[in-house]
Amino acid sequence: MVENNATAYRIDGRDQNGDSLTYSVSGGADASLFSITGSDLVFKAAPNYERPRDANLDNIYVVEVSVSDGRETARKTVEITVTNDKEGIAVTRVATGFNQPTFVTPVPGSNRLFVSEKGGRIYSVDMSGVKTLATTVTDISTAGEGGLLGMAPTPDFANFSGMIVFAVAQNGDIELRTIYATGGTSRDGVTNYAIPHPTYTNHYGGWMTFGPDGNLYVATGDGGGAGDPEGNAQNPQSKLGKILRFRYDADPYAGASVPRNFQLSPAVGNPYTVRSGGDPTVYALGLRNPFRATFDGNNLLIGDVGQDKVEEIDWLSTTDGALTNFGWPVREGTLPYQGSTTSMLTNPVLQYRHGSGWFEGNSIIMGVRASGYPGLKYLFADFANGNIWNYSGDFVSGTTLDMNNVENRSDDFQPEVGTIDNPVAFTVGGDGLVYILDFDGELFRVGKAN
Repeated sequence: MVENNATAYRIDGRDQNGDSLTYSVSGGADASLFSITGSDLVFKAAPNYERPRDANLDNIYVVEVSVSDGRETARKTVEITVTNDKEGIAVTRVATGFNQPTFVTPVPGSNRLFVSEKGGRIYSVDMSGVKTLATTVTDISTAGEGGLLGMAPTPDFANFSGMIVFAVAQNGDIELRTIYATGGTSRDGVTNYAIPHPTYTNHYGGWMTFGPDGNLYVATGDGGGAGDPEGNAQNPQSKLGKILRFRYDADPYAGASVPRNFQLSPAVGNPYTVRSGGDPTVYALGLRNPFRATFDGNNLLIGDVGQDKVEEIDWLSTTDGALTNFGWPVREGTLPYQGSTTSMLTNPVLQYRHGSGWFEGNSIIMGVRASGYPGLKYLFADFANGNIWNYSGDFVSGTTLDMNNVENRSDDFQPEVGTIDNPVAFTVGGDGLVYILDFDGELFRVGKAN
């Protein structure tokens, strides 16, 4: 039977003497979920394929029904298989052929998208799937988790086609660089900010965007190695394992007709601009590898990739100016990990366990708020196993949800052509639709079915 319907099974009972019959639920692993209406076996609450409630969590409900004439009773075990309804979701492949794509973001003022590749190329993609090489970021290291990991068109992009990119330099440093998305040649000679990352080739982070306040937000990993061996995430003097917030200024001395350099400085109101003891660019600390994040109004939702046991979503206000510590490596999610701190720690708003199940994974990809899609609100995914989830409630700072109220929408997001198996980034395009970038080289649009 298709999900969202209550009637599961009609019991065909007959008595050779014509006696009246009584129907009942008499057993089975999922008996508590059913009742009898007349001779119909019905769900007490219509089943949701994306959030199964059967004992095995596999959408196969097992129940025993009985029929009696008062003298004799017959019993039968019934298996009810609930199937999927895509519920208005239609996913199509827009473009393919990217080589290890890493990030997708709208081209301001258009319906085009920028797609970056690990190796440094940035493409402009139109809605018919035609992709044009916009520029190439050179002099980068692709070792380990390195490469070109993020990009953010500047607020004055319409005038100068400028972007800030998050790239790993050949010496391992994280560099925030100026580039211009014009032509097919590199113009990325200006490094606006360099963040030392000397030892390991993982845990760079990589997400960045300009927030509603006009500041540039950058998510950095803890510098790599298991358990943050260099102690960066809890060190307020280090820029690693952090959310950094920069004030953005165009070079006031550059002419209007020439490419301009961009200046990055600590944003006004950052915690360590008004107190001592930390780097003035630090806005939040205690993160392991915040690879993807998204804005929800003035709040930031951060997907922080876990170590051994859990993945987490962290909630961060960008208006109160308070220093937030998400706890790594003292805690992994809400679980103790190692060490201690006297700082007040902020729990994630959601966490899920490592594993291969429908509500498990190993590498969180924070998605987007999906406005205008019936039944969808907050989308997020897992890079390792391809699960795509939706949470339709509200996140409350200080309250940690598990996956009990989350839907697995992976089957709804199966595209007409291609597969979403390693989602690496989400965005909302200029057309208001959600786009999903898959690491195997495909870009998908989430449409609304008739």
